[in-house]
Amino acid sequence: MKIVFLYSELAQYTLDCINPLPKGWKIKVVHWPINPEAPFEFDVAEHIELIPKNEIQNLPEFLAKENPTAIFVTGWIDKDYSKALKSFKGAAKKVIMFDTSWKGTLKQQAALLYLKPFVSNTFDFAFVTGSKQKEYALKLGIPNTNIFTGLYSANVSQFQSYPELGRRALKINSSAVASAKVENQFIRRSFSEGGKPKTLPSRQAGKNQKPKSILYLGRYVKHKGIFELWQAYTELVEEGFDDWKLICAGTGDQWENRVEHHNIEHLGFVQPKDFGPLIQQATFYVLPSHFEPWGVSVHEMAAAGLPMVLSDQVGAKEAFLAEGKNGFTFQGGDKEALKAALKKMMQKSPNELAEMGNVSQQLAQKITPQKWVETVMEMVNS
Repeated sequence: MKIVFLYSELAQYTLDCINPLPKGWKIKVVHWPINPEAPFEFDVAEHIELIPKNEIQNLPEFLAKENPTAIFVTGWIDKDYSKALKSFKGAAKKVIMFDTSWKGTLKQQAALLYLKPFVSNTFDFAFVTGSKQKEYALKLGIPNTNIFTGLYSANVSQFQSYPELGRRALKINSSAVASAKVENQFIRRSFSEGGKPKTLPSRQAGKNQKPKSILYLGRYVKHKGIFELWQAYTELVEEGFDDWKLICAGTGDQWENRVEHHNIEHLGFVQPKDFGPLIQQATFYVLPSHFEPWGVSVHEMAAAGLPMVLSDQVGAKEAFLAEGKNGFTFQGGDKEALKAALKKMMQKSPNELAEMGNVSQQLAQKITPQKWVETVMEMVNS
């Protein structure tokens, strides 16, 4: 098997799905240059070759030379990819991948006029994230039987290991043996803007209670809802929830406009391999986006056993959030609604939060890299 992926922005979670594909396959992943806002350091299997798009002089000639068994293309966003597919004369199965949800807007209705002929005449299959994206694929002319969901998957086994690592870190405080006090020592790390880690003093909590911390992982851009988050959080601190910390990891064009507060930690960009210490500190996760077609971080945090607060614009909520059972949703862009959802979570007892975390881990099993591999193999071998 020779497989070519024509990808846009590459992330480690994508490679965590591609890496387990059979070692006997020849796999080439063409991708856009690395986004400076997300400077990932990739872990790549030996049978997979990463090729920056700007190193390929002629895409049609590249595809003709490779003559792959299957071509997986990241939506219709890249016009060069689309043109190359139109001119490709090989017998490869063609799969379109996208996370765009169908909303029925006038813009989407108009886009169907030119997208549907291209998609329906070019692609054999659609590989999408969830139900709203499947609805779009149907409107683009892909038969229902040829549409597969589960396009994005977290590295579930990796993120599931973090709670276990936290339990292993439980140690008896020698200075408090007489009073039978047990403390949970969590690793605390902070990251400078340059990305180099530094170790801070350990944060301690009771055996059955995590530190009171809210975790945000995402870019520092307005549509992520970060300004409503910072405002809602600081108001809650003023109202008495000053024993809660907000940990924010990411970078972006709004980094210089971040809200500075003694209870908010801004860590800058953190490599996925370094998420463990952050997750072990966190009580629950928040993603307040105004626009979020899916959101793999939601799957990652669910696998790690965190309850969550998500805006109603986060696509991944359909798979990984059961309202009231492992988290709460609110109307994206509504600061007061976000504040109310945060407050509900902050008022939960440690036992309630632990049970919510268990539900998150159960929901995380809906999509895994192994299921992703099985889906790809089904399309390729059909």
